[in-house]
Amino acid sequence: MDSVVIRNGTIVDVEKMRVFEADLAVTDGVIARIGPGLCGYAVQEIDAAGCMVTPGLIDHHTHLYPMSRIGIPGEAVCFSSGVTTAVDAGSAGCDTYEDGFWTLRGGKLEVKAYVNVCGTGLDSLPEQTEDVRPERMDAGRLKELFARHGNELLGLKLRTSRNIVGELGYRPLKAAVSLGEKLGVPLMVHITDPPGPLDTLFSLLRPGDIVTHMYQNTGFNLLRGGAVLEEAYRARERGILFEAADVRAHFSFEVCEQAFCEGFFPDFIGTDLTKFSMFQRPTTFNLAMQLSKYTSLLV
Repeated sequence: MDSVVIRNGTIVDVEKMRVFEADLAVTDGVIARIGPGLCGYAVQEIDAAGCMVTPGLIDHHTHLYPMSRIGIPGEAVCFSSGVTTAVDAGSAGCDTYEDGFWTLRGGKLEVKAYVNVCGTGLDSLPEQTEDVRPERMDAGRLKELFARHGNELLGLKLRTSRNIVGELGYRPLKAAVSLGEKLGVPLMVHITDPPGPLDTLFSLLRPGDIVTHMYQNTGFNLLRGGAVLEEAYRARERGILFEAADVRAHFSFEVCEQAFCEGFFPDFIGTDLTKFSMFQRPTTFNLAMQLSKYTSLLV
């Protein structure tokens, strides 16, 4: 007897890149059968007519509690939107990571993380922004952290907004890239309202580094003269990756629609949810809403 049979759904097979209508049977937590009109009994049957049946989703940009005070309750928020893996995008730094992450290890939500180059991460928010002065980036402690927890750490994180870096400009970015090079890990860089043109920012990054909030429209953005920057295309050709993570202030339909017209799509999609934005309209709400938004923009 199957544990669950999901009937009449639209199956999204990401391994074979196909979408089709069928039933799906689960036995002891493992997919046992897929096919039209499956016979047999099940403890539970779910009618998924008009719904999509997918593997567990990955939210590539979250802020989880207790990694930071502004974080969301991971399982409560993620599971309700089909997310089974969440990536914390720099909530904690080398001084705070281990204190926060140990509470997440025993849960059912799979968690990975980027480590903030600021030792205390985002723990000072919302009262004040993080300290990103290059001389405060602790290469030694970060190296130790990656040596101990490399299986759960994906890279480094820096926010390079004008209100954070101030007169330092792109100095913190240069230092963070250098640090990533020494550690052999990628850097995720937040680009909303950057301190200078994005072509300069792109030129500083390495293959594998990630630009997040790609469709933001505060200060310098992805467009110039109504079209996507030529430097953005060249950055992508060099192996720079792009992430859409919208939250409340990091998305513009004007920028996104033009980028979609040109086929400049994200490599990753995340929410950037915090306790101030989870389940809030008309902002990010959750990952399912983000997927619906981007899907509708393709039509």
